[in-house]
Amino acid sequence: MKLREQSRIFSYRPLVSILTPTFNPNDEFLTGAIESVIAQAYENWELILVDDGSGDSSARALLKNLGRRDARIQIGVQEHGGISSALNTGLARARGDWIALLDHDDLLESDALFRAIELMQNDREADCDLFRRRQNRRWETGGATPETGLVAGIFSNARLPGTFRGHAARFGARRISQRV
Repeated sequence: MKLREQSRIFSYRPLVSILTPTFNPNDEFLTGAIESVIAQAYENWELILVDDGSGDSSARALLKNLGRRDARIQIGVQEHGGISSALNTGLARARGDWIALLDHDDLLESDALFRAIELMQNDREADCDLFRRRQNRRWETGGATPETGLVAGIFSNARLPGTFRGHAARFGARRISQRV
């Protein structure tokens, strides 16, 4: 059974809100990041892109155009306040039980959300890190590369104590983000 079909029969299918702040993004990298979310095997997600006051009007036009590609994509615009402000704006709009953070120049592996939700079928309190590759194809994992055998995907700190913790897209429960 394919992953997308398998995810549709999960007993636990929470909405995952993916927050992506942008500021004068590279068109190619941002498009790739959005396409990597659209390609997810697990389909119960929303992508919230927040432009943090980009000075280039073409960045906002690109966001608007990309937002039309899928009804699960929301576009927000704010005056420049920095990445924390943009993330807080995105978090305020998020409806999901789980929050994932994705930089606008990164890619998610197509099974990233699937693996996180698959893990949660038996452990809803799992602490998950989504490892993803950078758009420039370098692996941001503290020096690990595909040649060293580190596989992009999902790791649970609860299941794999001592697992390498590198440059990761954070994935956490909404209830935790509201306490911060």
